[in-house]
Amino acid sequence: MAAIGAALMGKVLGHSEAEKAFRPWWDALEDYLIYGLVMLGVVLVPTAIITGTPLDCTYCVRDFCGANETMQFSNEGKEPPGFNNWWVKKFCTYNGSVDNFLLYYPYFLLMIALILFALERVFLKVFQAGNKLEKFYSLLVKEKVLGAPDPEDGAAHDVVDGGVEAIELRYSFKHSSSYFWSYLVRTVMETTVAVILLAYMVIRGVPILQHSEDIVCNVHGFFYECHGSPTNFYIYTLYCAAAITIIYILCNVYNFLWLLFPCFGKLSRVMSAYKYNMLVREKGTGRTNKQVMGDLYDIYYDNRDLRLLLELLATSSGVAPAIAIMTLFDKVNY
Repeated sequence: MAAIGAALMGKVLGHSEAEKAFRPWWDALEDYLIYGLVMLGVVLVPTAIITGTPLDCTYCVRDFCGANETMQFSNEGKEPPGFNNWWVKKFCTYNGSVDNFLLYYPYFLLMIALILFALERVFLKVFQAGNKLEKFYSLLVKEKVLGAPDPEDGAAHDVVDGGVEAIELRYSFKHSSSYFWSYLVRTVMETTVAVILLAYMVIRGVPILQHSEDIVCNVHGFFYECHGSPTNFYIYTLYCAAAITIIYILCNVYNFLWLLFPCFGKLSRVMSAYKYNMLVREKGTGRTNKQVMGDLYDIYYDNRDLRLLLELLATSSGVAPAIAIMTLFDKVNY
């Protein structure tokens, strides 16, 4: 199981160096929560009824069939039909006596993890946000703001001098908001889907698992009672899955608030204080906000995509790298 978990974490849930550089702690936590759902599913797959029925069924004698006191099933007055026991257990597994939620439960957990993981990838592709991320990270590495530059690139770039890459990148971010909307819509969709799946687990799944210890099966008019499904174990794992999903939802709610209210961001607080001090100093001069803030107005205050990436960079790597890259853009003229 450890080897399977390591492979899933590295291949399926792995991220490029660029994605890691702009990945806040709540997104990293979401990765581990999805990983937890995957591991729950992997552990439960060998117990899935669909892969090899564990049910054993016996012919109901007198009124001993079924635990529900309000509705007893009886074969009174009927002779045992002599059905093959192996055929009976197969028949009772797939004829609807076992609810589909119980039948496919381990795969349901894997499906939840797959859906939540796929949402992020889909929005990165639809909004082509990954390209901007890679270009931005490449510039950060070349300017030695993050990581170490490639030795084959020759001499290191001077941050204050900028370069063609900085000019192109700043121009590509001008009046752009695709990455911001990708991030926002993805967060809303992930929250919505997670809430729906959680509601399904609680409203539909819990009652089914709690009342599936006794499975009464009607085989061509003859009643059989079947047991063998690990429903108690399934209930505990469903509680774990629900708890993981709740934490996942809370992470997305925090992410949503972080996007809408800049005061949640480290860099935002610094830049807000800087803007306030500059406006106070220039009060009464008649100059507009754009004139007072200079290039920073276009780089940060009036640029959704670049501001978001700088905020994510500050969250994952600190405020200093974000300020360093802003000084680079501030020296770029185009």
